[in-house]
Amino acid sequence: MKTPRQILAELSAPFHPLEVRTKPLVVSGSRALVCYYVDARTVMDRLDDVVGPEGWEDDCVPIAGGSVMCKLSLFIAETWVTRCDVGGPSEQPDEGDRIKAACSDALKRAAVKFGVGRYLYNLPDVWADYDPQKKRFTGTLAVPEARPRPPFTPPRRRPSIDEIDAGWAGVGVIRRGDLLAAVEDGRTTASQFISIATGTHLRKLMLSRGGIAWEEVRLGCGLPETSSPEKVTREQFGRALAWLGQRPGGHDAP
Repeated sequence: MKTPRQILAELSAPFHPLEVRTKPLVVSGSRALVCYYVDARTVMDRLDDVVGPEGWEDDCVPIAGGSVMCKLSLFIAETWVTRCDVGGPSEQPDEGDRIKAACSDALKRAAVKFGVGRYLYNLPDVWADYDPQKKRFTGTLAVPEARPRPPFTPPRRRPSIDEIDAGWAGVGVIRRGDLLAAVEDGRTTASQFISIATGTHLRKLMLSRGGIAWEEVRLGCGLPETSSPEKVTREQFGRALAWLGQRPGGHDAP
């Protein structure tokens, strides 16, 4: 029995170049941007080949504006998995043909969510010679290689309030537990509390160094124009603190 990973790999495999069709996406004079696609029958063949004719089913439901929603279900790992998407009608004069086009479009879009033909959306842009009178490309078009997908980078975990509290306490901006207490009491948010704390600390230190303006501090530390004493990261705060520590005059702020 195929594993879910094997099934998805087979579904998302590139099609034979002869199965891939082309149409103009944007026409500019005698040149056109190529759209590479596969028709609904090719998608059905891929589903048959990978999960078998009995291993998939679709249900198309008309919705507003002549569009159709397709619910495509595949039998994977002893369970039915469903993906849905919407297809739009064509511009054909016959209503039946418009509905059929919408069903085909919806099926293809739903299949993309299982990986079928998804690589076609990642092909590089190709402009080719085009005859606007005959409405066709004038040369032979090869299917380009898909651009490599960037490696997945998991989202950064947001630090907890306790971690934020410990971090800013570690650089002397607040006392350990001050942020936790303020947030738990509902008196402020973490960002508001830290903003006030860093602003107070840096402005006192700037004043003790003869009233140095923030712009001088910012330029001396190479901080962005959007920064301010109340709007700095912990790393930027450390740079400002080190720079101010080298300035003569006064005493360090408490």
